[in-house]
Amino acid sequence: MDNVRLIAISGFKGSGKDTVAEMTAKLIPYYHKNTMVKVWAMADPIRAGLKATFGLRAPKYGDKETEHSNPRLPVYKQKSYRDMMIRFGSVLRKKFGDEVFARLANDALHKAMKEARKKRKKLVFIISDIRFTVEQRQLLHWEYELGSDNVDYWCVVRNSVLPEWVGKGFDLRNPLDVDFIKKEYQPSPSEFEWCLATPYFTQYITNNGSLNELKSNIEQIVKNL
Repeated sequence: MDNVRLIAISGFKGSGKDTVAEMTAKLIPYYHKNTMVKVWAMADPIRAGLKATFGLRAPKYGDKETEHSNPRLPVYKQKSYRDMMIRFGSVLRKKFGDEVFARLANDALHKAMKEARKKRKKLVFIISDIRFTVEQRQLLHWEYELGSDNVDYWCVVRNSVLPEWVGKGFDLRNPLDVDFIKKEYQPSPSEFEWCLATPYFTQYITNNGSLNELKSNIEQIVKNL
């Protein structure tokens, strides 16, 4: 493994991206000594903004979120945390541009690189939630900077469910094939974003709900980094 390696993780909502990132971060130091690991989420600045602006904290796993329709309450007390994240993220994109979270991720990466050099350690930088085209484009910049062999793009698939166009021979870098998929299969916006990314995935990680099986799959990948 070279001095800097970047792992970007993609997948639909609920596929287990954060779980994969956490497991990977714990396994890497075991197999790769003198290596510093940093985990970053594109949503981290949104969570920080909600906490600083409204005093909101992310709910713990398993907590139920409720919405209120009382007009006397401020908006942030009426909406679920997830809805507030979407609203706050939209405000930030509108004010600072669609690439704001990709730029912040790039800043975090270079800060971590500087810290790793100072400590004379290798660095694995994990981004746990690459989902949108503008974020995928940033991967091309990182491939140019770090070298394509040092940038991994993983896709977490829940219960082995892949969109039905996968494996049918489409060249997803061909605009004609992409247009055909849009018309023939009518993917949702999130599926279509995912569709554009599929040519670039270097690993598919199946999450069937078994943490032991998931850990075993990740362990095999981490060993070969």
